[in-house]
Amino acid sequence: MSFFRDFKADKRIFLKLLAGGLAFQSTHGFARRAGLDLYPAPSFYDETLRYELQGQVAHPSDQVILEIPGVAEDGAVVPVTLKSHIPITRRLLLFAERNPSPLIAAFTFSPEMKSFVSIRVKLNASGPVLLIAESEGHFFSTLKEVTVRVGGCG
Repeated sequence: MSFFRDFKADKRIFLKLLAGGLAFQSTHGFARRAGLDLYPAPSFYDETLRYELQGQVAHPSDQVILEIPGVAEDGAVVPVTLKSHIPITRRLLLFAERNPSPLIAAFTFSPEMKSFVSIRVKLNASGPVLLIAESEGHFFSTLKEVTVRVGGCG
């Protein structure tokens, strides 16, 4: 007899916990639909930056130069020039936050090379474009806001 009594008590506790969990999930769903994100997930952009920077922070620098038009008439073909005047620049990384793949381009240089690249890229939408230079394990950056009129990635 005591087994059945304990089983019923355990079943009641289980059902109460289940109902509480469901209530929390539905409240979380309502909050998310209302624009209140209780647990914001890191974006793909943030994850890509964290991976490429190996957990470090990129410090703003005027020696990292990003030449890109402030207004891109056609997002499918945007001319970009990347430069770094930081000695022994090993890599240049170009990111666009609103692109489906935020890392647009990555270039690796030997110590004897000048870190200069001129390319054309696709931008999905208006937003920030970030250039990061890596030198001797440290990261330096510059950021430009670009408005895209038409075209792009998607």
